Amino acid sequence: PVSSTKVLSDGGRSTQFTHPTVGTVLVVSSKTGNPHFLYGGVLQKWIALGANKSKLGYPITSVYGSASVGDQRCDFAGGCIFQYNGSFMAAYN
Repeated sequence: PVSSTKVLSDGGRSTQFTHPTVGTVLVVSSKTGNPHFLYGGVLQKWIALGANKSKLGYPITSVYGSASVGDQRCDFAGGCIFQYNGSFMAAYN
């Protein structure tokens, strides 16, 4: 870890880690207690949308897929963030 664990306003937690090319954050929902890793374009998009306070809420998976072939995705309580033609987009439930 490169930061201490931060308690979020709704009781969730986040811890920042180093990654060879991008920052990585471990996010834990206060409701489920399940940890999930977010990084790269998915993490940037989630933060831009308001992170845990956005309509997406907390992640329910870690980022999966491959950045090298442009198919990263992460599922959230309220939808998903996915990579399409090099851009990261959100879709809501």
